[in-house]
Amino acid sequence: MIEDIEKLVITQSLKNLNNLEVAFETYNNWGKVLSFIANEFYTQLFEPLHKQLANIDGVWKIEQRSGFNIYLTNTKWNDIEFGIGDYDADRVHFFVKCSNDTKLELYAFIKEKLNGTANLNIWYQRLINPYNKWDKSFEGILSVYKPDELILYATTKLVELATVIEQYFITKK
Repeated sequence: MIEDIEKLVITQSLKNLNNLEVAFETYNNWGKVLSFIANEFYTQLFEPLHKQLANIDGVWKIEQRSGFNIYLTNTKWNDIEFGIGDYDADRVHFFVKCSNDTKLELYAFIKEKLNGTANLNIWYQRLINPYNKWDKSFEGILSVYKPDELILYATTKLVELATVIEQYFITKK
């Protein structure tokens, strides 16, 4: 199947000068195409996520720093950031970062509740396939291009993460 598609792409690209130019420009602008798809996902995620987070006290800020790097903060939690991070080729994760002295305790609490991985700098949990490598396969790209399932998954997980962080602070009172 892949070989058939590759052959079709090559054949169509070499069919005439216009097709060759389109193939070349597509190759040169592929990063921009992926950025556009990620930006559209963020735009569609923002409203349902913000509505769900309204059930947790505090003032919420949701920002897209680049591509699939979406950061959430709550005024009640000072130096805690969490969200979705696209770190490297292996990789899209839910994460929590904190710079205060109790961060290791917070990461351990989250790990106990949600599993994932904790180290000295961050707690993280890889998104499920095809989302965790969304830009490496057509199935992954399609899941972000038509993101209804991804929005439900990401919203559910991010609200769950926010709830666990809130529980951590309740246990500290």
